[in-house]
Order: sequence, then structure tokens, then C-alpha cells
Amino acid sequence: MNHYTNKLTGRTVLTDQGEYLYFAGTAYLGLDVHETFNAAIQEGIGQYGHHFGASRLGNLKLSVFEDFENAFTSKMGYEDGIVVSSGTLAAQLFVQAYGKNFACFYIKGTHPSLFQNQPHKLITADTDGALQINQEDGPAMVLFNALDPLFCEVIDFEWLMEIDPKKPLTVVVDASHAFGVQEKLLMQVNRFIKRFPNISLVLLGSLGKAYSMPAGIIMGDKSTMDQLRKSPLFGGSSPASPAYLYAFLKSATLIQTQYEKLLYNRQLFAEAPSIKPFFKTLNEFPVFVSQNQNLVTFLQQQKVLISSFRYPTPDAALLNRIVINASHSKQDILNLIQILNDLEKEKGEHSTFRILSS
Repeated sequence: MNHYTNKLTGRTVLTDQGEYLYFAGTAYLGLDVHETFNAAIQEGIGQYGHHFGASRLGNLKLSVFEDFENAFTSKMGYEDGIVVSSGTLAAQLFVQAYGKNFACFYIKGTHPSLFQNQPHKLITADTDGALQINQEDGPAMVLFNALDPLFCEVIDFEWLMEIDPKKPLTVVVDASHAFGVQEKLLMQVNRFIKRFPNISLVLLGSLGKAYSMPAGIIMGDKSTMDQLRKSPLFGGSSPASPAYLYAFLKSATLIQTQYEKLLYNRQLFAEAPSIKPFFKTLNEFPVFVSQNQNLVTFLQQQKVLISSFRYPTPDAALLNRIVINASHSKQDILNLIQILNDLEKEKGEHSTFRILSS
């Protein structure tokens, strides 16, 4: 059942069906409704306006773009980066301006924005996938997610050790759902890839998830970024809103506080004894996946709204996910735990609610 709302608070939604506790979405850090972050955005609007209607290649420059790029890429351990107006644009800018020179391989779950018009070469992240890359003439590129937010899975990077050390390879990682919540993982990936002189790493993705900004970013070595800056797609597209970039630069302490609150909320939910057997999740990732087809209906009856849709096709089984965010109060989490406890008691020992464990 679809719900419609005209107001979001991060914790709850008031819909045409009444008010619900809200455990869905991707605003993991709760910045989308945080008064302090919104005040910083308003301050940025006062300085730059809500939109910069000019090309980044024009003769009038806003220093906030480069200030943000320098700060973010330095934090993530990259030489250079480009901020654009969305994660989809970041992906398309990269594959259109750079990917055409490579044989491109994709691992299951890669976001469609990273695909090109050429035939897709799907591989697995294992010995067989490495063999297919090694058999390709010329430079190759492999593209995949840092983590899969729909099924709570992370790709093991060890298989890249089986790539021919003489073969030029570009690894492109979509970090959309890792930015802000799994950045330790991203830094581990960076350190791992640096061990291989034949492999270059590009990290890109949306900043509209945990960071709640209408923007995307691409990071890598300077020569690659300089090549992207020469692309007509970069020069011809509207840039990200400078007010949001300004707000991010002013909000380091707030972002850290929200991250710590998110970890607390997630741990409170994950460590409840009756919760652990029911869901698939990842360490420190605030998403909990259930294959129980009745879960969403039961929770709706208890005025709790979770993420639920059919994936990867409209005919697939419902994919139900509980998403914890930093806006939730401790009582919100405890209420959800109690509701799930009641469901387990109702079903008994042979409950079909016992489905996936992490």
C-alpha cells in the first residue's frame, strides 16, 4: 500500500493513513531535518543563493566548490575530486568521459547509472571474474558497489589479487550508501588497492544519502579528474548547490555527533536478543533486511512504516528493510523492538519471522 505525505520529520511521517513511526529512507545521519544543518544551509543561501546558474568552466568562480572538493578528497585519502549535482551525474560523467576507453565489467548489483550503452559484461567477484578480466585484451575496468544496501552485502576485494599484475585495471567503486556511515570500509579499500601498481581506484557516488545533500562526487588521481573536467558533460551541467557545500564545510562537529548517535541507535536495535535472528545486516550499517513477506503489513497495523518494494523486478518478492537513522529517539527504537517482540510471541517458536541472520 502506498502512503502520501506532505511532511517529513525524520522520526515520523503524517500520511493520508495517519501518523507512523518512520524506519525507511537513506538519510542515515538525520541531517535532512536537523535544525542546525538547515540553519547552515540557510546561511549558505544568504551568501551564494540557492543555485549557481553558471558553468564551472565560466570566468566567474565560486571558491566553495574547490574548498569542498579539497576537504572531502583529503578526508577520504584521494589526490583530487570533482563535485557535481547528483550521484547519477557523477556516474554518467565518469563512464561517458572515461569509460569508453576500457573493456568494462560489472558485478551484480551495480547501480544502473554506471552502465554504458555497450553490451554489459557481468562477472562475479571471484576467481572466475578475475579470469575473464585477464583474458580481455587491453586495459579493463570493473565497476561495483562498496556495499549493497538492499541485501546488506559487501564485496570481498581479495579476488583482485588474482588479476594479472601486468594488466592495467581501473576499479570503480560506488560509495553512495557508504559515505558518512561506512567510511572506514572505504579507507580500507583505498589502502588495499594502493598495494597494486597496475590498479587505479576511482571512488564516486551520491552525497544525498547520509549527508543529505543534492550532490555527487568523483575522486581519483589528478590526471583522471583533469580529463573529466574537460568533458562537455561537466562544463554543460549545472553544478551542485553551493549552499549545501557551504553547510557541509561548517558542520564537521555536527556530522560527527550525528554519526555517534546513529551508531548508538543502531546498536540498541541490533543487540536486542529477540532481533538478532530475524534480520540480515552489516556491522555498523543501519539497515536490517527481512524476507518475511508479512512483516510490512504487521508493522503498518502498529503504525510503523518501513522500506518495502519489489526488487529487482516488479514481479519479485517484496524486499523489506528497517532503516535506523540518527533522528530516531531511544524510545522510538525501544518501541520498535517491543512491537517485534510481540510479533514473535504471537507467532511462537515455529515463527516464519525467523528468516535471516547476519
